[in-house]
Amino acid sequence: AEAIYELDAEDAEESETDSTAAAGHANAIAEAATDEPAVAMQQLDRESEVITYNALISACSEGHKVENALELVVEMQQRGLSPDVITYNALISACEGHQVEKAIELFAEMQWWGLEPNAITYNALISACSKCYEVKKAMEIFAEMQQRGFPPGVITYNALISACEKGHKVE
Repeated sequence: AEAIYELDAEDAEESETDSTAAAGHANAIAEAATDEPAVAMQQLDRESEVITYNALISACSEGHKVENALELVVEMQQRGLSPDVITYNALISACEGHQVEKAIELFAEMQWWGLEPNAITYNALISACSKCYEVKKAMEIFAEMQQRGFPPGVITYNALISACEKGHKVE
């Protein structure tokens, strides 16, 4: 099924962040290519594989198929590939409405591996809490998001309003 996504200003900023990261990878590969072409090609192949796995995991996320997404991460790791922030964002999103505890566990795991959450990560986690009626946890994550310097946007506020509505806590 094909879907059309509308981007608001916050989505555009988040897309720019992902685009900036991709451009950084491309520049690093280009620099390596001038010195070691074979190494650069291997790096490019690995980057392409991670991107492909992330796309598959995101597809599982859209269908809320948490177990399938987690199986893909295990397969990814067995192939010697490391999940990145985008991988974890998709995994956390896959947990929305079903497994908030798993979303929180994944959030902690990514940090344990040294990956820094970004605004997309926080929004996905707040949304997961919202859809599981975890108002208090959503508010705690919102506070942490702000403490870590990520300004809330439309997506953040919509998830919080939804959490409060579901928890009958509209203030």
